[in-house]
Amino acid sequence: MKQRLLFTINYWLLWMFMFSAGRLFFLFVTRQEGDQSGFNMHWQSLFHGLRMDASMAAYFTLPVILILLGILFTRKVNYTVMLKWYTGLLVVLSSLIFAVDAQSFKFWGHRVDASILNYIQDPKEAAASTAHFPLIKWSILL
Repeated sequence: MKQRLLFTINYWLLWMFMFSAGRLFFLFVTRQEGDQSGFNMHWQSLFHGLRMDASMAAYFTLPVILILLGILFTRKVNYTVMLKWYTGLLVVLSSLIFAVDAQSFKFWGHRVDASILNYIQDPKEAAASTAHFPLIKWSILL
């Protein structure tokens, strides 16, 4: 039981690191815009983002806790495969969101939020507003 608790804490810390790395990636990609704000603003961004990072890390860790609790009742389940797939999927999706967020800030001047859903109603407009759409389209086709 102690190992599972330590695993859960380490899993949560992994996501805290991932989200902090995502924030640092955003600050690095948008450094030209951020040069005006200075080092203090970057430090405050990391510090004030810790609460949001902690909550997202908890949301991502909750299914892992449920899987580990489920193992107490069924011992024949290979949970390591489930956890690897779950973690891999979340890492890929989170990394994609980090990249899209940083690039949308460079192009549109604001971060990704619910307003991006307005562009999904008209995919042609959404595609026209991004300079890299042909690259994305060909990547998907390949």
